[in-house]
Amino acid sequence: MPHIMEVDVAIIGAGTAGLNALRQIKAAGQSFVLIERGELGTMCARTGCIPSKAVLHASEIMRSWAEAEGAGPVGRVTENANRLWRAARATRDESARGMAKETLELAGERLIRGDARVVGPTDIQVDGRLIRARAIVIATGSAAVVPDKWKALGNGILTTDSLFDLDTLPATMGLVGLGAIGLEMGLALSRLGVRVTGADQSNVVGGISDPTIADVARQHFEHDMTMWLGESVDIERNSAGRFELVSGGPSPGRTEVECVLVALGRHSSLPELELHNAGIEVDQHGNVPFDPQTMRIGDSNFYLAGDVSSARPLQHEAADEGSIAGWNAVAHESNVGFRRRVPLSIAFTDPDFAAVGCAFDKLAAGTLVAEGSADTNARSSIAGQNDNVVRLYVEPGSGRLLGAALFAGAGEHLAHLLAWAVQRGDTVAELLRVPFYHPTVEEIIQTALHDAASKLNFPRRLDLASSGHQ
Repeated sequence: MPHIMEVDVAIIGAGTAGLNALRQIKAAGQSFVLIERGELGTMCARTGCIPSKAVLHASEIMRSWAEAEGAGPVGRVTENANRLWRAARATRDESARGMAKETLELAGERLIRGDARVVGPTDIQVDGRLIRARAIVIATGSAAVVPDKWKALGNGILTTDSLFDLDTLPATMGLVGLGAIGLEMGLALSRLGVRVTGADQSNVVGGISDPTIADVARQHFEHDMTMWLGESVDIERNSAGRFELVSGGPSPGRTEVECVLVALGRHSSLPELELHNAGIEVDQHGNVPFDPQTMRIGDSNFYLAGDVSSARPLQHEAADEGSIAGWNAVAHESNVGFRRRVPLSIAFTDPDFAAVGCAFDKLAAGTLVAEGSADTNARSSIAGQNDNVVRLYVEPGSGRLLGAALFAGAGEHLAHLLAWAVQRGDTVAELLRVPFYHPTVEEIIQTALHDAASKLNFPRRLDLASSGHQ
């Protein structure tokens, strides 16, 4: 019988969620192990947030150079583009090394490398070693979805897990999946000179639920890259051994490319853990029921954190979930339900698009929708950002801001302002009393608020709080 290592908490997965759980457990002075089978450094640092934003930054530099020279779209990969690509990869490498070092410092000798498998309600086996824990945090993340028939096509079928390992940029690339991540990468590569053909069965890019924002985004980005929307797509190898992206819709298309980036989303790694050995059944989509306020799976000893669940697969949410799971793993018999932050998602596509609070397709009937656009915004006109638009979702009776969607240059900043307002429970009247400087893109929010005020039938008034004097 193998030796049993007993600890208070076992954490499976050393990504953002796992490390945040670990910080809570260490702060409480409890014993732990941190189990990781892959490379250290977190997905965010190695293949997610950091490298993708570094490449987007590189593409903006490239586009600025072209605009300064009076040129149109770059159209081909130059040595400057490859130099910027290598600089972005160096940023990725530095970030990953830093996170790997931090992981080693946090976990010390309690880091165990290997594959974890659940063998009982409190027991985990890691390559023959048996670990028994009072509570277990699962933060194993997710893996990119690639159909088996495309995997069989061999090297050149890429995901965001492998894209950043390319030493140089290809001249041409196919892109399957135009959700937020696929769109970000397609635009970045296109602006670096790669001829990108992107395809998606949906007519909507970026997974945007607000129809006005979706239409504006699609029309804008059609100028940056070739997009096949609303049609099925396949990948083949031709007689010369090169890849071909094939559209099977009513307007069939076929184009030869050097490689294909598959961005069809990610699937949970939960099924690999064999949770049925602890009496927990994983459904066909790789999900289990859990409480998002405590992160606990039923009344079991297990807690989820990060994109191992598909509820909120974003880095800042993973950090929160890791902290919640770690806190409750420490206080296992007296869990605390935490109020989650308002939902916030941003695609850094320049112009950015973002969703805040309640999504458009989840709004209650009768919700008021107000709008501000570049038409009356001086700063947008100055910057040539004529597609800028902000949409606000307002509760009719109270005037409370429920959510928002936007498409705008510097949209990441507008999205944060709106998220803070939604989380505070601000009303249209309250937000109209805050200062707006001229000329700024923030004034689009002010315009949308005035539109909301008119639809709420506000009486004639100044956007100032009364001092009490007549």
